[in-house]
Amino acid sequence: MGFFSRFADKIEEVNRGNADINELDELFTMDSGEAEDDWHEMEISLVKAAVNAVDVSAERAFIFVDFSETDPKLDLFYQMNGHVVHWQDLSNADYRESIENVVLPQAREITETINQQFQKEDLAKIAYAEIQFEWGSQAWFGHTIYEDNEEAKLDRNEVDNEWFKLMQKKAPEYALDSDEKLPWYPQVKQ
Repeated sequence: MGFFSRFADKIEEVNRGNADINELDELFTMDSGEAEDDWHEMEISLVKAAVNAVDVSAERAFIFVDFSETDPKLDLFYQMNGHVVHWQDLSNADYRESIENVVLPQAREITETINQQFQKEDLAKIAYAEIQFEWGSQAWFGHTIYEDNEEAKLDRNEVDNEWFKLMQKKAPEYALDSDEKLPWYPQVKQ
């Protein structure tokens, strides 16, 4: 079982209350592998963690990751009952607590681990990432902004907040089983 599979399994155990959150720290020793493959696996793990934190009740989950070395950040928002809301605004206190105490505290370790892999392979590190998951189709899509990209110069709050606003407007326009990539911020030419 690879690192990210173990990580996802451990997050699920913590979410169910079968493991202590401190056990997650013990997992952050990377063996070897390709940086892009490791990031791809981590994206899947983040999707699982985001969805499990709300007991798979979301129609869609959106994950923003800021890979800042000094102040990394994870932010989550969800489409529930047709409306896109920040995790802090979820009506279920257990969901908010799970996100705040289990998912968000992993930002530094996730971003450091991934960017160390990119640095070791002499690749541009990640500045920001946006991940979207749609429950109806089980489709997920990721958008990665690398440090050598012009978009990496944007302020993280701008990227996070503008993507949230864009999803509030656009997500309800898509069928819940559309299997389509929703827009990113900043807009990506396709």
